Amino acid sequence: MKADSSPMRLSLSSVVSRVSSGLTGRDQASGCGASFASVASPSSFKCADTDQPDLSLRLRDFGTRRPPRLPASPVLGSLRDFQSRPIELFTRAYRALGPVFRIRLGPKRFVVLAGAESNRLVTTREQEFLSSEGMYDAIAKRVGDDPASLLTNVDGERHRKLRSDVQPGFTRSAFEEQLESAVDVVERYFEGFAPGESQNATDLCKRLLVAQMGEVCLGVQPDGYFDDVDTVTDGLVRTVTKPWENYLPTPRRFRRSLVRLSGLWDLVSASPSAGSRRWSQISRRLADEYAKTRSGAALLVVMPLVSGLDTLGSSLSFMLYALASNADAQEQIAAEVREAVGSGPLTREVFRQMPLLRAAMLESFRLYPAVPGVMRYAPAAVEVGGFQIRKNEKVFLPFVLPHHLEEFYPEPEKFRLERFLEHGAATAAPGAFAPFGVGAHACVGSGISEACFLTTIAVFLRRYRIDLDPPGYVLDVRWKPSAVPEGLRIRMHVRD
Repeated sequence: MKADSSPMRLSLSSVVSRVSSGLTGRDQASGCGASFASVASPSSFKCADTDQPDLSLRLRDFGTRRPPRLPASPVLGSLRDFQSRPIELFTRAYRALGPVFRIRLGPKRFVVLAGAESNRLVTTREQEFLSSEGMYDAIAKRVGDDPASLLTNVDGERHRKLRSDVQPGFTRSAFEEQLESAVDVVERYFEGFAPGESQNATDLCKRLLVAQMGEVCLGVQPDGYFDDVDTVTDGLVRTVTKPWENYLPTPRRFRRSLVRLSGLWDLVSASPSAGSRRWSQISRRLADEYAKTRSGAALLVVMPLVSGLDTLGSSLSFMLYALASNADAQEQIAAEVREAVGSGPLTREVFRQMPLLRAAMLESFRLYPAVPGVMRYAPAAVEVGGFQIRKNEKVFLPFVLPHHLEEFYPEPEKFRLERFLEHGAATAAPGAFAPFGVGAHACVGSGISEACFLTTIAVFLRRYRIDLDPPGYVLDVRWKPSAVPEGLRIRMHVRD
């Protein structure tokens, strides 16, 4: 669940940004928490030979020098590269122009704040010079809700209150309370496939996530609702990525799926298990306080299914690719899992004995980000790094760009488990590792997402080995707008 996974009007930020934003403060330092512990958390890495100054920020008394502009096509600008290779585009511009520059995508123009130095600035001072207020009105309007109640659409005290209301339902401990149920869902799901059967990896992961989050967060199995969750998620995202569609009538398929999700809300309300799920309890209270319509209330309740569908689904499918294409790493992690678990159950304490598993997750997050970044705007003119950003100018934050810089990650295009096993191996300076984003709108669901990720892969590797189908598959990343391993198929084989 990347980016503000707040409830619908509260909540569809992660759907908007399709990521999610990131680990900050104590969460970033502690990784996955006490139960899902890490050997070397990202914040503990040493910075090797990176004497990188912080970006300056002036809120007044600044000059008029504008950021340099990235040369591009006079008609389309850098649109084609942004649609097909966004991280490569921003990396090239960062190398040539520095951390502050301007870019044009067709008729749209905006400033980019890139690199670890920009991540550090946004982490500590975002609300002094950036805002997202009003940027996502169309999402709330699509379901008849108040735009001021959408978490990604507000800042300041309003944002802090909404976030604090939502966050308890998306902590690691909320997942750990239902760990036994989460493991059972994954085991039953994979048992439904014939050994050696070819599977679409992205579809497999997304369907599994809906089933797992339904059980863990809502106390129900949302059988038969996957297509509705997928349709509503896609429709809400399109209000941002394809804004011209907002002037057209709401698609009938979207309206129909929205109505059906109201039926899922009724299922949750009637479930005897829902009372023991933390999010189910919280969402009912929030629905009474914030919901303006029945569809808005329903979306708030089922938000765990919607907000992480694409981002976490993409991340899991990329992890399967990494394991299938790195047979030695797959076998090392599988052996670690089987030794740690033995013949007993997968418990929260067992995860402390799986440093390779966690290292694989973090390296997969680094190498295969689900989203290229998020958009903000400057509510007032400011100066960043010596360049003026004008009032109301859009600002793009490609927070995952440092993941692909050699000064932080030698041979950044390679999947290397050791980056997150030894201090200094990843040369992760502050701001150089931000898989869930940075700043005030960082991913409220990062904790539960990591716990879900680790649990799913541990259960999978304990019982199955995976191969690419066909064996010579070459990774083809498409941005829709989340990153998707296009055409990735896998075959699962039962381990001896």
